[in-house]
Amino acid sequence: LGLTTSYLASVNSASVCHTIEGAPKLAELAKQNFSKLYINNIEAHVGNIDEILPEVLKTLPTIDFAFFDANHTKEATMRYFHLCLSKINGKSMFVFDDIHWSEEMVSAWNEIKNHPKVRVSLDVYEMGILYFDEELQKGDFVVQKKKKSYSNNKIQGKPFYSQYTLKYKVSIFCKYMSDAVKCF
Repeated sequence: LGLTTSYLASVNSASVCHTIEGAPKLAELAKQNFSKLYINNIEAHVGNIDEILPEVLKTLPTIDFAFFDANHTKEATMRYFHLCLSKINGKSMFVFDDIHWSEEMVSAWNEIKNHPKVRVSLDVYEMGILYFDEELQKGDFVVQKKKKSYSNNKIQGKPFYSQYTLKYKVSIFCKYMSDAVKCF
């Protein structure tokens, strides 16, 4: 539907946001939504990401921001990461959706966050965020959910977790995140 792309593209109307959609009907709906929202800085590419991503990357000098929500296999995720890694700059930020989707995605995330070019990784459970700025101290941070204090709060036999536990260092990195998105 193009909702995430619309949100990302609206951050800076002077930027160009590329999106790749494999399903032609969904791509058409997304284009209609871009038009309804008056978002004119999106280049929508339709087809197989494995064929289109390398071609799009050839046209870009660098990538300021990349949001990965595609083929949820380790092999594909690693391939997309390495393709885009060749286009990073000091302020680049990569966001990977569904890093805990499967054992394969957890494995891909663990390998990606330990890449030597990654300076900071932030696991917010649903997503993983990477920074490449060499001025940042190397770090791996996890935002964990806090357990409720009473034991009868369960859903389908599993503990129900309520609010996020945020640490001071995480809030510092939120500033970097907002700066990176502004650069996008």
